[in-house]
Amino acid sequence: MASNLISDTHESVLCYHAAIARIMGGDKMHIPGADQAFKNLIDWSTRDSWKPLCTKIIDDHFAVVRQALGVEAGALAKELGDDYFSLAVGCALEDFLAHRFGDDKRNIIDDYLKRRGWRESVPGRRYLAALRDSQMSLYEVMARDPGHTLVLRDMLRGGDPVTVDDRRGSQTSAVGDHLGARVLSVNGKYYLGGGVLHFPDDVAGMLVATFNESVTAVKEHAASLLKDGEDPDTITPEQWRQVVVQRGAVVFTQSWLMYIVGATRRANAQPD
Repeated sequence: MASNLISDTHESVLCYHAAIARIMGGDKMHIPGADQAFKNLIDWSTRDSWKPLCTKIIDDHFAVVRQALGVEAGALAKELGDDYFSLAVGCALEDFLAHRFGDDKRNIIDDYLKRRGWRESVPGRRYLAALRDSQMSLYEVMARDPGHTLVLRDMLRGGDPVTVDDRRGSQTSAVGDHLGARVLSVNGKYYLGGGVLHFPDDVAGMLVATFNESVTAVKEHAASLLKDGEDPDTITPEQWRQVVVQRGAVVFTQSWLMYIVGATRRANAQPD
C-alpha cells in the first residue's frame, strides 16, 4: 500500500492540528517560561517552511497503524478518544521538534532560537534546547515521591537512574511501570517531556528485544561501510545504542497505538 494513501488528506491534517491545539491548553512544565516558549515554538511551526515537515513527521508516527487498521486519522481519533489521540500526537510532535532535516541538519528549535529566542526567558530557552537534544527512550519506575518526583532507569541505554521532577506522573505511576518518554536536563534538574506513554510488561519487553535487534543490525550494516583498517569495535556499545535511540521515537508511538487500540477493542467486545 502506498505510504501516502491516507496520509495527505485534509481530514488527517485537521485531526493532527486539533490535537495540537488541545496539547497547548494549560500549563504543564515546572520551568519558568517553558510553557510560553513551547506555545511560541508551536506558532513558529505553522510557518510555510516548517508546517509540511511537521505534518509529515506526525503522520509517519501514525501511518503504519492507520494502514494496518485501514482507517484515516479521523476514525482513529474517534476510536482512541481525544486524550489518547492527543497524547500520541504530542509524542510525534516532540519528535518533529527534535528532528534534524537534510544534509545541513536543519532543526526548527535552532531556527526559532536564532530568530526569536531573544523574546524568551533564559530558562525558557534552556528548556527548548533540552527538548531539541532529547531522545525518546524506555524507562522503568524505580521509586516515587508522590506529588514530587520519580526515579527512572533507562532500559535501553543503561546508565545510572535519574530523579525527575514530575508532579503529575509521580502521582499516577507505580514502581515497576514502564514509560516511553523524553528526559530533559535543564539547569541541573531532570524533567519529563510532555509525551509520556505507559507500556504493559509484555509490550515493554517487546520494545527492549526490538531495540537490541536493531542495535545488532545497525552495527553490522555500519561495519560494511567502514574503510579498510577501521574497526567497528572502537565504537562503544553506548554509542551504538544512542544511534538507535535517536531514530526510534516512531517505534514507541506505533507500538503504543497498537496496544491501546487492541485494549480498547477487547474492552468494547466484552458483554455488558
